[in-house]
Amino acid sequence: MTVARSARPARAPRLLWLVAGGSALVAGGLTPELLIRWGPMRRSLQSPHDSVRQVAEWEVTAARVAALGLAFTLVAIAWRWPRLHRWNWVQRIAQRIPRCPSPAWTRRQLLNLPAGVLTALLGAALWFLSAGQSYFPPETYRELSREDGILEQGTAYVFAVAALLAFGVFRTLPRGSERFLSGLLVVGFAVCVGEEFSWGQRLFHFETPEALRDANVQGEANLHNLFGYAADHLFIAGLLLYGSIFPLLTIHYEWLHRLGDRWGVPVASPGLALAMAGVGLLHTWWIVRVFPATPLRIEELREFLSAVGLALILSETRTRWSAAADQRAEFAP
Repeated sequence: MTVARSARPARAPRLLWLVAGGSALVAGGLTPELLIRWGPMRRSLQSPHDSVRQVAEWEVTAARVAALGLAFTLVAIAWRWPRLHRWNWVQRIAQRIPRCPSPAWTRRQLLNLPAGVLTALLGAALWFLSAGQSYFPPETYRELSREDGILEQGTAYVFAVAALLAFGVFRTLPRGSERFLSGLLVVGFAVCVGEEFSWGQRLFHFETPEALRDANVQGEANLHNLFGYAADHLFIAGLLLYGSIFPLLTIHYEWLHRLGDRWGVPVASPGLALAMAGVGLLHTWWIVRVFPATPLRIEELREFLSAVGLALILSETRTRWSAAADQRAEFAP
């Protein structure tokens, strides 16, 4: 008589433990003093404006609290994973086959056109920072960096293109939950266009509303400069998480790609994700230590390249989803 072996309980993905450990380190070690010493957020944390400095300190506190909460939550999920793994909705997500093929470490995924375009632009930007002053007059830098200059207007136009591409992705996806995020992206990128132009303030020459004048760090009619640079910091963090870290994790953890597929999340190819990481790491605090002093505003350069990267993610996603839809239609009965 043979006794059947009991099935081994499902182990929690290592990703849960890794993120929980990283979150615990952030919660314990992230302090304003550390950020000032290293350079990130130094301008905000040492700003002469009380509101900017207070908001920056609040950001650090909120990040530590959120990291601590995330660490406890993920540890609890990992601890109860064998039971959670048996829930029906978890099984459905785990067994769901992506309509769009998952990315992989292949030459085609690493050396595709979108990745090449963003990498070339990033390389040109670094060359311009290191040697551009030997070839271009100061007027070039002023035209690039000024309000409503080439970089700021270019960013707005690229966000407009991204909104159109997001709408194309929205139309490509089947009706249902897959359309949820792409619909939000259409609205979000349209708002980014308005914010970059300060909703036409300099074009139509209207005064900043009194409710925004004191709260806006630049005294403009937009929302992303309210109470300091919190929106900019959130944008940088979101860019790294969504544009780089998440796509690279989906290569090893396919269930993440399946979860993203359920909500229609555009996922960058590995090559484009690596280029997005380079864009997200463009910061004044280390560039001034490596490259010659430059009058170019690094923030405007990073925003422009970020907008280009997001538009490229949507472009290649629309191509993949369209190909997958054509393939499904070809083999449909």
